[in-house]
Amino acid sequence: MQIKFDIQTDHLDRVMSELSQSIAEPHLLLGSMGESLLNENQDRHAKGVAPDGTPWKPLSPSTLQTKRSKRILYENGDMLRFQYQVEGQSVVIGTNDWKAQFHHFGTNPPY
Repeated sequence: MQIKFDIQTDHLDRVMSELSQSIAEPHLLLGSMGESLLNENQDRHAKGVAPDGTPWKPLSPSTLQTKRSKRILYENGDMLRFQYQVEGQSVVIGTNDWKAQFHHFGTNPPY
């Protein structure tokens, strides 16, 4: 009895070539990762969930008193202006909005 396998490897050659290029030029791969992270972040914001999938905590009563809109992060859209940047062999995603720290870490009211 004889068993013969004919394995086509053309697709593996293409994948290995693309992988080799990604290693040689990591900024291309990192840029693609940055775009994916940006899209994922925007989707999470639209759903109102944290990176771990848990729903955002409701706004505090003191915050609700000062806001025109009752929606989290939708007062004027500043907190939704995320960008990514490729830095060497890293990709960084974030926002320059100063209020982001309060959304991420919370606040300690003075009273």
